[in-house]
Amino acid sequence: MKKRRWLVSLLLITTHSYAQTLPQQLQAAFGKLQQDSQCRYASVSLTVLDAKTGEQVFAANPNMGLASASTLKVITSVTAFNLLGKDFQYKTQFG
Repeated sequence: MKKRRWLVSLLLITTHSYAQTLPQQLQAAFGKLQQDSQCRYASVSLTVLDAKTGEQVFAANPNMGLASASTLKVITSVTAFNLLGKDFQYKTQFG
């Protein structure tokens, strides 16, 4: 029994020492993204906010002005889906 407690304690201590906070995980992921060969000439910016508090969790190049592109399309699509419903279809008329 003592051996089991010792093993569990050691496992918890070891796991805790290697655990990363959310900002550390985001920094590591952002670093990997920047190292990707497809991002060699890209301008990349990321800001993550806590949805409940609005507090900034992570930011990398937060003041860099970038066009929203696909991000805005997703927001527009979700809004349209919520307002118009899943069965809505556009009707195209010619002439």
